[in-house]
Amino acid sequence: MRLLISTQSKRNGALAAGLALCVGAALVQGQGKRVYTDPAGVFSVAVPAGWQTQPQQGSPMISIADPKTKVSVTLGVMKGPEANTPTAEKELEGIEAQFPKSCPGVKILERGSTKLAGLSGSFISVHCTSDTGPQLMKFTAASKPGLVALMVTASPGEAYLKVLLPLESIKNSIKVLPVGGVQGGGQMPMQGNGGGRGKGAGQGQAQGQEQAMGGASGDFPSPGGSGSGAYRDPQGRFSLAVPSGWNTASDNGNVTLSSGASWVSVATGTGAQPSDVNHKIAQQIQAQYKDFKLLNEGDFQNNGHPAHGTNATGINPKGARVSVLVVSISAGSGNYLILISSAPNDQAQQINGTVMQIAQSVRFAGE
Repeated sequence: MRLLISTQSKRNGALAAGLALCVGAALVQGQGKRVYTDPAGVFSVAVPAGWQTQPQQGSPMISIADPKTKVSVTLGVMKGPEANTPTAEKELEGIEAQFPKSCPGVKILERGSTKLAGLSGSFISVHCTSDTGPQLMKFTAASKPGLVALMVTASPGEAYLKVLLPLESIKNSIKVLPVGGVQGGGQMPMQGNGGGRGKGAGQGQAQGQEQAMGGASGDFPSPGGSGSGAYRDPQGRFSLAVPSGWNTASDNGNVTLSSGASWVSVATGTGAQPSDVNHKIAQQIQAQYKDFKLLNEGDFQNNGHPAHGTNATGINPKGARVSVLVVSISAGSGNYLILISSAPNDQAQQINGTVMQIAQSVRFAGE
């Protein structure tokens, strides 16, 4: 089943690429974690170990999927004339117009602002019902004059919860490459009349099941800037961005960020490896929670610093099922900054993405 997510039209001599999303297509097995570079030289993206890739025929998009959970991401960055660059909102409007046919029983879960490939943009998360079962999908678009980035994430039900960290690493690793790459590819999809979705828009069902996790809410100011959205450790050890609308409370060198029933505790610690730090914390949490289940964990690079993430779920002492995320970031010499978060399970897709954005905003002294 297919969902046409862009246009097939010409404007000012620029050929618009028809981006047909084929979630669930046959993929090429990847050999360990690697970096995929767009043949047109427009963008690159990190592919998690064990995930499979498949370039989309006749399109600058690339699909990356986990064969175990069937969660997939289809993404691309396209260049075009600066004068005709479609806005992120316009791209999403065209996608949303297809929902009645391509996404049966659609229920819009969330929409908001985010960043993709370093560009400001928007996202929309939806729930679909099909003959293959419930599907969670998230569509993200971002743009600036001459450049458009698109990403579609799909998940069978809540399968995305098992691969939150790899999904976030994919999203955060998308980079626009310097000018001078191979020419002739990666053309930008331009908007046609009436949304320009082309004759075949909406034909078939949108297969592939989208996890809507990457869309974190709130704006993230630079920790180095001036503004109430940046928290700076009183001892000068680190700084991080605070999402708009979140509260902060500091106690004995530790800080807690909170929004409703969700919170993130930030503290310092020591250890040999990021994974060792996480395992100790996870064991402490497991001792206090019921039905505690580890969903996934893995190493990653956080702004050049070794880090480890652990995602789990359990019933907290108050009797509520919550999603737990632990991220340990190495500051060097055996010192670590540790983020521990808790969110109602039904808000995991939003809050865990926000927590990973907070982690990405961390800067240590001297940076």
